Amino acid sequence: MKIIFSGCVVALFVLVAVYPSAAQVAGEEWVEPVTGMEFVWVPGGCYEMGCGAWTEDCDEDEFPVHEVCVDSFWMGKYEVTQGQWAAVMGGNPSYFANGDSHPVERVSWEDSQAFIEQLESIHSGATVTIHLPMDSLSQE
Repeated sequence: MKIIFSGCVVALFVLVAVYPSAAQVAGEEWVEPVTGMEFVWVPGGCYEMGCGAWTEDCDEDEFPVHEVCVDSFWMGKYEVTQGQWAAVMGGNPSYFANGDSHPVERVSWEDSQAFIEQLESIHSGATVTIHLPMDSLSQE
């Protein structure tokens, strides 16, 4: 069976580390002014990560269980839409161009990184760092 990746929808969420001037409250929302992207405040904290003896089907790299602490951050509330992508990148790569409010698709990891770099450049001079949310960013 042949699998065609280019037709798959890639849910692109964005994580933004903003150094706030005032204390934020869990669940507080912020709208990025250029794209209209909605973000929600996630307070930092610590949790246990990995597989323990009580878990089945673990990969070798999921041992041992260890504590991970993350700083507070803003998390994209929804997938990046075709309209938001176009506002930042100047075009829409989506095969299913169903409108500005639909999720962008047909973007690679490299495309996503370029989107983030472009969005960061829009905010140059501000205390904003933008990342794709991923496991390794939150580990110490």
